[in-house]
Amino acid sequence: WMHKSDDIIESEALDMSLWGMFVSTQGKLIEKIEVDDPVTIVIDIGKEQFNLQAKIRWVGDSNVHSKYGFGLEFDEKSLALADELMLQIDKQGLFFVPE
Repeated sequence: WMHKSDDIIESEALDMSLWGMFVSTQGKLIEKIEVDDPVTIVIDIGKEQFNLQAKIRWVGDSNVHSKYGFGLEFDEKSLALADELMLQIDKQGLFFVPE
């Protein structure tokens, strides 16, 4: 994902839906993250790469995953793209598009 500060970070994406996702992250960049910051989620499914625009809606600990991170909400254009792609995460944590 890319933050407004132009930092590019690889993180673990969890609970992706058509509306947004939870991203588990750590390190110094987490100190720069604020609610409503714009971010770009870069999803590489092998043969193609997709950029989904989103805003950070909350930052903190996820009770579900016992990890620190942030929740994202996709913008309208990215909502349509996520709906079109119907992206899912497989057991190995990789994104795929159901056939």
